[in-house]
Amino acid sequence: MKHCYWTLWLIGLAVSVSACGQAKNTTGPSPSAKSDTPPSTAVESGSLSSSGAPSATSTTETSSVSESASTGTPIEGPTGRIEGTVTFVGDEIPQSTVVSNTTDPQICGAALSKRDVEISADTRGIRYVLVWLEGVKLPEDYKPPTQTLVLDNVKCQFEPHAAVITTGSVIETRNSDEVYHTTNLRGKVTKENIPLVARGTKFQTKVRTAELVYVSCDKHGWMQSFIRVDPHPFHAVTDADGRFSIAGVPVGTYKLKIFHEKFYAQEHEVTVAENAAASLELKYPTQEQK
Repeated sequence: MKHCYWTLWLIGLAVSVSACGQAKNTTGPSPSAKSDTPPSTAVESGSLSSSGAPSATSTTETSSVSESASTGTPIEGPTGRIEGTVTFVGDEIPQSTVVSNTTDPQICGAALSKRDVEISADTRGIRYVLVWLEGVKLPEDYKPPTQTLVLDNVKCQFEPHAAVITTGSVIETRNSDEVYHTTNLRGKVTKENIPLVARGTKFQTKVRTAELVYVSCDKHGWMQSFIRVDPHPFHAVTDADGRFSIAGVPVGTYKLKIFHEKFYAQEHEVTVAENAAASLELKYPTQEQK
């Protein structure tokens, strides 16, 4: 009798365990279920030091290149464009600062230009001047077109030396050199110091605030770059002849600001008419700077 009792008890226990196992399988996710949480971008250079300001930049969880690109919200209404030049009007054209180098000279070279002044001998046009509009009336819930800016370390220089991007865009820092670099992004809000330990290292940072971002390398002090971030695409960088053009600007009157690392900032008023080009001839140094 006791033997039969233990046999029945063991059979009941087996049935209970089987039932519990089936219940666990039906309540949990199936092997093919996909998570709604996007995967984070791999950080090839390891951990980062950051400012701890979550509204400014992302760290390990950043958008991929495809996710960062978008056309944004269209702006309805008539538009025009702004075109112009920024020229040097001083007596003698200044030359870029040249640095004598003892840090990784086999890769970087023994003497390097800071690229802080590049002026065309023919046109006197100033390269790498940042130009942007302020006071643009944007639609409610407007989202600017976004892009990925590749900021590379090439022969111990940043490429590009100056750039403009929109809020919500991604800065992808890269190292194409065989030496260790850092890419130190410093704005009023954006603060991220990115170690790029080896050739091929990449890292992505999303910018969320309109500001001017200064870029430097902690190891190679001459390296510098400037990035203007705006909540709209109405900005530009002057070319080798000092020229710039901004298309698709909504009709209106704006503050146009310019910045150059050597000659600093200026502010002008510009009025954009429908299907017309507002032409500007901007000059450095100003009367106050002479």
